[in-house]
Amino acid sequence: MTKLILLDRDGVLNYDRDDYVRHPDELVIFPQSLRALQLLHDNGIKVGICTNQAGIEKGIYSENDLSAIHQKLQEEVKKNGGGELKIIYCPYSDDNHPLRKPNPGMLIKQMENFGLNSLDKVPYIGDDYKDIQAALRAGAVPILVGTGKGQKCREKYTEELKDIAFFPDLLNAVQYLLDSGFYQDN
Repeated sequence: MTKLILLDRDGVLNYDRDDYVRHPDELVIFPQSLRALQLLHDNGIKVGICTNQAGIEKGIYSENDLSAIHQKLQEEVKKNGGGELKIIYCPYSDDNHPLRKPNPGMLIKQMENFGLNSLDKVPYIGDDYKDIQAALRAGAVPILVGTGKGQKCREKYTEELKDIAFFPDLLNAVQYLLDSGFYQDN
């Protein structure tokens, strides 16, 4: 069976920007995320990215710009010992669009891309309440990290997130998943 983890991009893998990551030069990857991706690769765990990218619909950057950003991300991950990332993005700003988080569309598409029938043993790690909602709606295992918007999100949605696993960053979350044997039964 495919061992899989799904991740949000901005705030989890790289520094989030209020004005969007619009160009490869603006993509600043967290060093601990590169290490986490290396650990996942070393343990045979596939990685899928699900990222809202409404800046495309808003005309802030193009799909070609996003492609160049993702090419840089892939290159940096491989240069640091990680594997290929399967990236899905939603270019729409309407929160009712089925692909846009908090809706589960991108996670469901990743489930299909990886040939799975369910996401009940697949973590989805994000830094925003919308990520947690999408994970729950898709039947995935939601995990919140404190990077990006994560700490503020945790403070704002204390009651809603009380049963959601929380880690300071992606590396801590991945180390926990590996050390706890989460992937042993999958």
